[in-house]
Amino acid sequence: MDDGSCFYDYYGCTNPSADNYDPSATIDDGSCYFSGTYGCTDPNAVNYNPWANYEDGSCYYYYYGCTDPSATNYDFNANFDDGSCYYDYYDCYGDLDGLAIVDDCGTCAGGNTGIQPCVLIGVNTISESANALEIFPNPSNGRFAISELEELGNSVVIQLLDATGRMVLRQTWNAHQGAVHMVDVTLENGVYLLHITTENGKRWNNTVVINAQ
Repeated sequence: MDDGSCFYDYYGCTNPSADNYDPSATIDDGSCYFSGTYGCTDPNAVNYNPWANYEDGSCYYYYYGCTDPSATNYDFNANFDDGSCYYDYYDCYGDLDGLAIVDDCGTCAGGNTGIQPCVLIGVNTISESANALEIFPNPSNGRFAISELEELGNSVVIQLLDATGRMVLRQTWNAHQGAVHMVDVTLENGVYLLHITTENGKRWNNTVVINAQ
């Protein structure tokens, strides 16, 4: 005779505070969920929330790669830099990893150019006067004037070089004594070499300080 003592295991949610609590369940099967717990429900995501039972679209993932836009192997999709960035170096002649440099005369020389670099000893002025040219204001905010105090010839080439020797500006003027030439540049703050060459080969160097506000 069955005395009614039989019992059976029922799997379900045994947590009374859960939305899907099953009072007849005897073994918890991990199915409990709780209303109002929003978050990322993807275990593969960086911000996975094991307590979330409603996906709110907040999941995000690490994509490893080079995150520097100036690098050769920049990865637009990467959001975590893995230190893999590398950079192609081109010399002033345009050769990859080349050896050409801008020499003291403002010329791209050496490497595959076939030009021997020149070396200026000290500062070569255009004439015996140290005041053949005047630069003002210096420091400037990127706009400065060069005044010719002496006759320099019919043509003058101006070059502005940065601290690495890279030419950042080149202009040619029709020169005459008393002329004032305005120069406008948009450059980072720093010290630049102003190199001027006349048509008869004389050279003049000075420094220009850019201090844009």
